[in-house]
Amino acid sequence: MVSVIPKRVWDKATSGRKLHGAARPMQLGDGDLRLGSGSLH
Repeated sequence: MVSVIPKRVWDKATSGRKLHGAARPMQLGDGDLRLGSGSLH
């Protein structure tokens, strides 16, 4: 499923997710990761 997504788009999404995760409490960061991976499928 990852191979379907263009690499630069994937990199942009993961780097953005890391920034958001660093700026938020761990609980919300975990929820965002689960939500984000769910919306990619």
